Formats: sequence, C-alpha cells, structure tokens
Amino acid sequence: MNRITSLEAQEHLAMLLDAKPAPTPDAPRDRRGLYGLIDHVGDLRYVGSTNSKSQTLYKRIHCRHRS
Repeated sequence: MNRITSLEAQEHLAMLLDAKPAPTPDAPRDRRGLYGLIDHVGDLRYVGSTNSKSQTLYKRIHCRHRS
C-alpha cells in the first residue's frame, strides 16, 4: 500500500495553495493528479484527486463538480 507521509501531504497542499487559479475549462485533458477548487473570492474550498488511469483532471472536475 502506498502511503503519503504528512510531510508529503503538507508539500502537496503548499503547492496547491501557491498555484495560480485557472478557469475549470482550462483543466488539463491529458493529466491526472490533485486539484483544488476555489470559490468566487479565491478561497480554497475543496481538494480532490483523479480516481483512475482513464480519468483526467478535466473529466473529474467537469463530470463530478460541474454536472
């Protein structure tokens, strides 16, 4: 089982918090990974990840959160 240490989790969260926000239609259609969704004032409201090898960031965001 692959476990993430708390240090790795903190590093990933820091990367999400430092990332420049982008409109959801601009989400990568060829990559998987972690993502954060922000509200209209720029506050991080949700952190998620893709589930399977066939699920891209774009599919995950638009099929789960925007449908």
